[in-house]
Amino acid sequence: MAMQSVIAHTPSKVSASAIRARLDAELRVHFEVISSLHQTRDEIDPAVYAHGLNSAERRVKELQAAVERLDAGRYGQCERCTQMIASERLDYLPHVRYCIGCQSSVDVSS
Repeated sequence: MAMQSVIAHTPSKVSASAIRARLDAELRVHFEVISSLHQTRDEIDPAVYAHGLNSAERRVKELQAAVERLDAGRYGQCERCTQMIASERLDYLPHVRYCIGCQSSVDVSS
């Protein structure tokens, strides 16, 4: 499905450039967190450092995958059932891969 057709079917009809800007902004924030953690590594508890770094790196991967879905024209489409993800869910979690129903199933099976 082409990017425009996927985005055109989302309830908020947000443009691809606006989505990309949001994802890029969130990526910058998480890269800054990673940089800050590296700079303060010797000053913080090793467990806090490891947890923070793992969380930030995981979010970066999720956001990069969302950018790839946007480029491929699949942003906003559930990777499990292929239905469109609610725009409110994407507004809150722009990196999300699943609609709420499928996310519940994925969470139960993990």
